[in-house]
Amino acid sequence: MVTFYSKQRAIAYIWMPLLLVGLSACKSASHCLVGGEITIPNNDNSAPTIVGIDFHMPDGSLVSRKPGDGLSNRITVPTNGDVTVIVAVQDDQGVKDAQLFAAAIDCSIDPSTGAESCSSPPLLSGPTASNPENNTAGEVGCTQRLVTQKINISKSSTGSNSVEISAKGINFSGQKVGSAIFTLSR
Repeated sequence: MVTFYSKQRAIAYIWMPLLLVGLSACKSASHCLVGGEITIPNNDNSAPTIVGIDFHMPDGSLVSRKPGDGLSNRITVPTNGDVTVIVAVQDDQGVKDAQLFAAAIDCSIDPSTGAESCSSPPLLSGPTASNPENNTAGEVGCTQRLVTQKINISKSSTGSNSVEISAKGINFSGQKVGSAIFTLSR
């Protein structure tokens, strides 16, 4: 006698192998968001490089800088709002960390005289954004790492702010590379 449960069991026996075959064909997720996967070596003979820094403006425009491109380090933000800064660091033997440093400069305008006074950028004790790799030698690492940070830039009749941006890349042997300092302002 065929029962409801025996029909379900028969269907399960048919569909379960098909499901397992389908799932086994799926590719496993990569450890790396960007770049390629590598096995982190015990010694890294190559220095990391900063591939580029992108500044995604509040109006949707994009400004990109690459080391040695000869373009200005002063970047004008077209409208008040958040600028998303993205730094890409590369090392074929693995990137340990991608770091971003953002030092704010605040200015105020005296309404009676129009005189502007600005603070100096603060000394930073460390990065304001970082994307470290937690794996170690012999484990999976990535040939590229990104770090990102949103920075608000604004200007009004009573004052403005600007931000000095720089980046650093570190590989698993502790070799470091730094970028130029870029100034975002209105």
